[in-house]
Amino acid sequence: MTEQKDMQNNDLISIIIPIYNAERFMAQTLDSVLEQTYPHWEAILINDGSTDNSLAILQKYAAKDKRFKIINKQNEKLSAARNDGLKAASGQYITFLDADDMWYPQFLEFMLQAIQKQNADVVWCKYNECNENDGLEVRHFHDYIPETKVYTDMLGQFAKHMKPKLSILVWDKLYKAEILKGLEFSREYKAMAEDFQYCIKVFARHPKAVYIDAPLTAYRQNSNSASHQKMSYAVSDSHIILLEDCMNILHDYEPRDDVEALQKRIMAIVYRYTCTYPYFRVPQEYLPYWQHYLPICRRLLQEGYLKINMLPPFQRFLYRLYLAQHWNILKAILGIYRLVKHKK
Repeated sequence: MTEQKDMQNNDLISIIIPIYNAERFMAQTLDSVLEQTYPHWEAILINDGSTDNSLAILQKYAAKDKRFKIINKQNEKLSAARNDGLKAASGQYITFLDADDMWYPQFLEFMLQAIQKQNADVVWCKYNECNENDGLEVRHFHDYIPETKVYTDMLGQFAKHMKPKLSILVWDKLYKAEILKGLEFSREYKAMAEDFQYCIKVFARHPKAVYIDAPLTAYRQNSNSASHQKMSYAVSDSHIILLEDCMNILHDYEPRDDVEALQKRIMAIVYRYTCTYPYFRVPQEYLPYWQHYLPICRRLLQEGYLKINMLPPFQRFLYRLYLAQHWNILKAILGIYRLVKHKK
């Protein structure tokens, strides 16, 4: 933004950054905040019981710039940390940043311009992926105004795989604080899915949204992050809870075809985590997984959360084998599938 625009626009943006043992990447993350071309922000740093050197790094940045505000708390995981950040936020706009990701310098500037120009509730952008050892290669967008487009059906945009791609993440978006009023991250999730459920809560409010056709944030592929967790009961449980939560959140949502499309997407995940993933990812332990989730999946089917006909024909066939407990046949088919795929 030009200096004149800066003087005219003093809207505060609250940046919520949960931190847990992030000493390796945090300096790069906070430096990317300091380098923002839009200056009117507060960064709420929630130290979620870190046991490494994270707090000392946070204190160094808070001493350098009063816009950094530290909240120290006992470890209660990501959802609770973000909720504490939301309670402390005082900005007219809110955004989220993970402690190992980074922004390009014009992230806040472009996002704020777009959301205000269209009087929208949410704006989202593209993101670049980088590995654990990368920094930001591109520093500025010089003499460049990215293209934007307005959307009024965020749920349909995501659920129906429409272009441009809409992620189910919270950190590639800027929100009007009003659209988030009364919304909290759920503590029910033991692993992952917090972003997914929170975004559905936002989408359920029918926000007016803007898309920016530019990569303004960098997502670090950190092997220790939640998104890289291996097969576990916690991950499987979280996606089952997600299916139930989203259908309950959208119980009265219209149009219903958006809801059915979302149900189909989440069902595909539940199918994988209860039927095929145990066999492929934990071959020595697949049987306990199948036994554990069989009564749960039968209940989901009875209550209408699972609708087998929404799955593609082959998956539908396999899932019926699983639910009918024809596991020897299921095991044989999956074994053949793995051999054929391996040969390719």
